[in-house]
Amino acid sequence: MNTVIDFVSSVFQPIIPALSGAGMIKAVLALLTVFHFITNDSQTYILLNMFADSAFYFLPVLVAFTEAQKLKCNPILACVTALILMHPTWTGLVSAGVPVSLFEVIPFQLVNYANSVVPIILIILVQKYVEKWLNRIMPKSVNLIFVPMLTMIIMGTLALSIIGPLGNIVGSWLGVIFNYLAENAAWAPAVLVGGLLPVMVMFGIHNGIAPLGIMQMGTLGYDSIFGPGCVCSNMAQASAGAVVAFREKNARKNRLPQPVRLLPTWALPNRSYTA
Repeated sequence: MNTVIDFVSSVFQPIIPALSGAGMIKAVLALLTVFHFITNDSQTYILLNMFADSAFYFLPVLVAFTEAQKLKCNPILACVTALILMHPTWTGLVSAGVPVSLFEVIPFQLVNYANSVVPIILIILVQKYVEKWLNRIMPKSVNLIFVPMLTMIIMGTLALSIIGPLGNIVGSWLGVIFNYLAENAAWAPAVLVGGLLPVMVMFGIHNGIAPLGIMQMGTLGYDSIFGPGCVCSNMAQASAGAVVAFREKNARKNRLPQPVRLLPTWALPNRSYTA
């Protein structure tokens, strides 16, 4: 369990600044439209929305980079594998809906991998061992040329034919679960996460739950699992502290610490004499 939590937190923790920045841009856009500063069809809205969507659209590339760093394989090759999944040619083939195969033998499943998380995680897990095997068998004199070439060919083929579609199935089932919770028990994740968050933070378990919200953000466009629970928990703790501060009758507990005397008692001025 500790290994899983460490892996998940190492992969998603570095991405949080990009996701939070994109989320804040979305919030600013919502305020600008509510107060009628801009409209939904204006170029300003379209461009700012593009700034925010880029972090989510290219999320597989970000995940590939951080996961490769965690697994100690080449992060640039990992990003290239993620970019293969998101190349305009591939997205065009998916949109066309025409069956695609390599050498007329290996069929590729038509799946759009934008905003996805699970497929690239599985792909880079396999790429680590493929790259390690190639580095072991390849002579050092041609390592720089043939290892990247074979890695891209092997992983591109495996990603589009087996691993990517498998990850898409897993992600789809997660989406079904998220949809069920959102429609039938939307209160449950916020209550569980909000009520148990302080304990989860003590043991580091929250690092394993936070990516569920990120996955939901990528599949559904919103987070109803981790984010609302965190808000509820943090506001509850802040409110509890505020109540104690306002209702405490003992003024000494609310008073700032007194400055420490630098001189010993015997060196202080004689109060009776100065009076």
